[in-house]
Amino acid sequence: MLLPYREVNVVTHRNADLDSYGSALGVADLLRSWGLSPTVVCPEGASARVRNVAARVGHALACAASAAERPTVLVDVGGAAQLGGVPLGRPLVVVDHHSHPDERLTAAADLAIRKLYPSCSEIVVELLMEGGVRPAADTALFLALGILEDTGKLMRASPRTLGLTSYLLGLIGARLGDVAALAQEDEPSGPERIAHVKAAMRMRAFRVGGRLLCISYVGSYESSAARALLGLGCDIAMVLKSGSDVTRLVARSRGVPIGGLVKYVAARLGWAAGGHDMASVAAVGQRRSKGELRDLVGTIARLVGEYYGEAARSMGEQA
Repeated sequence: MLLPYREVNVVTHRNADLDSYGSALGVADLLRSWGLSPTVVCPEGASARVRNVAARVGHALACAASAAERPTVLVDVGGAAQLGGVPLGRPLVVVDHHSHPDERLTAAADLAIRKLYPSCSEIVVELLMEGGVRPAADTALFLALGILEDTGKLMRASPRTLGLTSYLLGLIGARLGDVAALAQEDEPSGPERIAHVKAAMRMRAFRVGGRLLCISYVGSYESSAARALLGLGCDIAMVLKSGSDVTRLVARSRGVPIGGLVKYVAARLGWAAGGHDMASVAAVGQRRSKGELRDLVGTIARLVGEYYGEAARSMGEQA
């Protein structure tokens, strides 16, 4: 399908994590083996963890912020909410593992390669192996890190996952512990810690479905802020952020499946959504003021109550 074209964009989700970035590098290696010229595009750039790993191993990030409209391969993108306005060309190929994808994105694809694997990197490694392509050393490293990241350091690994990880370690010539050490999280930066504090100050907590639901809003670092709220004891954390052209809702949970919940909330709001059972995102292409975000907190709590079939009971606003 892509062979008649010379240049192809390989697009990750916003703020590409290790799984998305590693998958993109793997698909790019596969396309090069076909004689094509791929450009890896990372809307909003690579995540801090990807940048930190790249610095530690001397890897030059292949991560353009945008690119001209060309034939496109989306990797690890659960929905249009994660694209950040990057133009999608034709043909459009989707390579993804999300358990709750955005059906509109799937319907728009000329080819969708979807497998419910713990990580997208596993799908890409299989594609490389089937094509007889040996990935570059840096590609193999980031694919291995992507698997480790999305499987909770192999705690959610299947026998297939372990086999693919072993194959990658053989290519890298490293032990599992050495690779895992590269992805250790650094201490949050000053601005990131401030976002955590603001999320806690603005947080509203609710009881619903026997769970503690926490909803807040910040100006940046919304994913990190959601994880911080889980650290406070929330079972489900939802954090809103509004940028210049999009408003996002990032949701994280501790052992509570939320993929269907976020898709329900997004549908009722008229937003797009996609993600996993423990991590999902919804978005709409509109900017919202701080006051509007504050009002959305109550609306979202009401919709979560609708989903669970009981009213969300407020525990009082923290700040």
